[in-house]
Amino acid sequence: MDGLRDAKFLFLALLVLLAFIANGVVFRENNRLEKEDHRTAITETNRLMQGVCGNLQSAAIFLQRMIRPPSSLAFIAEGGGNMMPNAVVINAFSRWGIEYQQRNNEKIPVLPPIDWSFIVGVMMTLLAVLVSYNAVAGEKKDGTLKLVLSNPVSKLKLFVGKYLGLLVTMLICLLTGVVLNLVVMVMMGGPQLTAETLWPVAWALMLAFLCISAFLLAGIAVSSMTRSPAVALVVLLVLWVLAVFAVPGIGRLAAEQLVKVPSQAMVEEEIYRAQEEIWENRPRDAANWNGNPFEPHVPQRAKLSWDQISARERISDSYIDSQIRQVLAAKQISAVSPYGLLGDSFEVLAGTGVYGFEQLHRNSIAYRRHLYQFVVNRDKSDPDTPHLVYGYYSSADPGVFSQRPVPFAAIPKPTALWKETGLSIEREWPLWQLLVMLGFNLLAGVVALISLLRYDPR
Repeated sequence: MDGLRDAKFLFLALLVLLAFIANGVVFRENNRLEKEDHRTAITETNRLMQGVCGNLQSAAIFLQRMIRPPSSLAFIAEGGGNMMPNAVVINAFSRWGIEYQQRNNEKIPVLPPIDWSFIVGVMMTLLAVLVSYNAVAGEKKDGTLKLVLSNPVSKLKLFVGKYLGLLVTMLICLLTGVVLNLVVMVMMGGPQLTAETLWPVAWALMLAFLCISAFLLAGIAVSSMTRSPAVALVVLLVLWVLAVFAVPGIGRLAAEQLVKVPSQAMVEEEIYRAQEEIWENRPRDAANWNGNPFEPHVPQRAKLSWDQISARERISDSYIDSQIRQVLAAKQISAVSPYGLLGDSFEVLAGTGVYGFEQLHRNSIAYRRHLYQFVVNRDKSDPDTPHLVYGYYSSADPGVFSQRPVPFAAIPKPTALWKETGLSIEREWPLWQLLVMLGFNLLAGVVALISLLRYDPR
């Protein structure tokens, strides 16, 4: 009750509640616009595809855009997803490029989004520091701790009482904000509260609870080590700045040194050299084409095409994989901080940030292979072709595979790889992040308890 009546707690808690409400309003509108853009882009791609894909060969070489649908859980963690590519240009043989198909202006300064990751990881952890720094040090200074311990009250009970009192105070603020957030989104026609959305929300609440708990226990530990509330506050604020700002920055710098990513120019140069070497070592007749797909040298031409495409795909995939590994390395290093671990966990739940981009990359590869296999299987049913399904970039030699009409409805669509919530069919849960967060709580709790047990009231 003392915590709930505290002026600074009430002021900061009000800011937290306003942030939760703002998150619901802004996310709902942004999500509506993003879904409209996604539907428009899919409709236009299907219209163009239906107009030019009159036969199997046209369907195979048609360059279509595979667009990642917006996540209905981005209110948990945006993860910088609005500044990341969300579309891949591909056909059955190759990926032509990765594009940015969003209405956000990526040239404006990047400001932290008001999502759950920011509200809990920054605002509520700061609030936890401000309500816990005085928990023990204040009573030492006032002399009330000696009075309490002069009664038959064990230090363990005192520790548990302090911790539970602060935790319940923070949970009232957290749960009130979450309820307001969800009510605002539902009233505005936001995502439906189904099992597909409620499970991630439940996971997010559990992780938020553990993150706040870790900062509270750290506050009790520091407060137990000193007799001055001012000193405890300064030490905790330094630790908070290190956890929230310094460690993620150090993680990024360390990842850039540990996982090297080549420049785009270097990648294009490597692709050019690899394809040039393949071209120079080609069989003499592989470059010839007289319009007859049954000529004896056409299989060599098909192999040349596939070798060039494979070289480009191998180098491009390696470049993208190195980018993803670097970001994941930065996140793993930042996981030494509860804040970094919380943000990473929330992005896993929401399928945003690097995890959303990674799923786009994986799904584009899976869809390209599925589309290619569809073309091969349809081509096998046509006895009038040499069954040499190949294509060099966006073109293919006429007649090398079936020219029979193919119904547009029969062509595989990339939308089958995504759920209605915008998440990939393959779902991941932040299990190891949860275990590490429990470890943070255990470590901070043991330190806090030992610090209090070592206090001599005499």
